[in-house]
Amino acid sequence: MQIYRVPVGLMEVNCYFVWSKKDAVVLIDPGADAACISTELQENGLAPCAVLLTHGHFDHIGAVAELKGKYGLEVIIGAEDEEMLADPEKNASSLVGVKTAPFQAERLVNNGEVFTVGGVEFEAYHTPGHTKGSMTYRCGDVLFTGDTLFAGSVGRTDFYGGDFSALSASLKHLAVLRGDYRVLPGHGPETTLGTERKINPFLGADYDSLS
Repeated sequence: MQIYRVPVGLMEVNCYFVWSKKDAVVLIDPGADAACISTELQENGLAPCAVLLTHGHFDHIGAVAELKGKYGLEVIIGAEDEEMLADPEKNASSLVGVKTAPFQAERLVNNGEVFTVGGVEFEAYHTPGHTKGSMTYRCGDVLFTGDTLFAGSVGRTDFYGGDFSALSASLKHLAVLRGDYRVLPGHGPETTLGTERKINPFLGADYDSLS
């Protein structure tokens, strides 16, 4: 499995290219700059097959409609965030004056679902709090955490669907996963779950014994 990161948009969202075959790349959170994403794909000899969304905020979905139209991509999102895809109030685009083209998802996933796309297997963990339907996707020893967990911090909970109590519970569920994982968040640098167990105050406990 290969992973390539492309920061996009004013919010510098981490758009990840994930693939085991160069003609079947999964785009995780293509939030802006469809032209930039297309150029990166072309220059690296890659072709996308699907979009996988960690949640439905405008800065994570902004390029989806254009990319979907260009490449005919399957779009996958957590079931409880489907409502955000065509609603500027719920996806927060109206709050910042950004126009996000609406689109539909082909597949809705729920907690614990294991699915394969582009020859890569993912497991979906429902991690609400930042939004109602936020998902963390496990792929081998990697966690794509969206805006649930960052290096040393967590996502905000003051937009539509946010709930700090739910986020705290989601973080505890991640913290007690056995072993260690690379953590690839929606913004900022990558980290590891072992590191976040030690230094992230929002995880709320010392989970060293599980690593």
